[in-house]
Amino acid sequence: MRFLKMGLICILVIVFILLMVSFVGNYVFRQQVNKEIDEFLNAQKEVAMKTIRLEDIEHLPTPVKNWLKKAGAIDSESIHTARSKQTALVRLDKTTDNWLPLEADQYFTVNEPGFLWKAKFKIAPFIHIVGKDKYHHGKGQMLIKFQSLLTIADATGYEIDQGSLVRYLAEIVWVPTAALAEYITWEEIDQQSSKATIDFEGVSATGVFTFDDDGNPIHFVADRYGEFDGKFMMQPWSIKMHDHQFVNGFKVPFKAEITWKLDSGDYTWYSLELKELEFNRATRFKMN
Repeated sequence: MRFLKMGLICILVIVFILLMVSFVGNYVFRQQVNKEIDEFLNAQKEVAMKTIRLEDIEHLPTPVKNWLKKAGAIDSESIHTARSKQTALVRLDKTTDNWLPLEADQYFTVNEPGFLWKAKFKIAPFIHIVGKDKYHHGKGQMLIKFQSLLTIADATGYEIDQGSLVRYLAEIVWVPTAALAEYITWEEIDQQSSKATIDFEGVSATGVFTFDDDGNPIHFVADRYGEFDGKFMMQPWSIKMHDHQFVNGFKVPFKAEITWKLDSGDYTWYSLELKELEFNRATRFKMN
């Protein structure tokens, strides 16, 4: 009986330590990222907005014009910031079917292309991973930490910058008036697809958007740098979008799946569902 009691005490001590490590790690990571979010958004609070008129989109390819009309952009205020909440399932290893649930917040800026995404992955009771994906002033960073303390990855450099720019371009489907940004140029391919090129701070990325008969964006594909087997390689990267709904005046996709198109086969690794989306509120979510 004495050994049983000692064993229970040891288990309780271990659980307590795990809880404390998790609490402290979460607090430190949250404070660091919240400071970054505030700095990221502060410059956007004085951005002048304008009302989007029909003549503002006349130079765009027909599929893009149709999208912006159907999305509610005409006679709406231009978007300079967006903030969103999402839930998702993520598969970190293409060789398994092990999907991890996560919750994420994201902040998006238009005057200068940028985003800051922070997420928490649940691995097991009391065990988690946090992630931050940031693109600011033309530089990308991907940070991943175990229990919010132990750094697993902290990636920067040209390949991350290019990959971040591709991600930004793809995600304008959630911020429709960003399609009018001066750093994005468009070229019509056919009646249901258009090519977009984004240039910023010496880095360029090009992708193709496909739209359905109702003008909704349903697919995006671009060549993007990714890390595979310890090496960065340029590979086709795509997003399928569906469940389009109006939120705060704009029609956007509420669900999407992200896939790497590899020589070894498709690797769908991220499936998201939008939970909240707000525009032109250059502040972070409360309780973060």
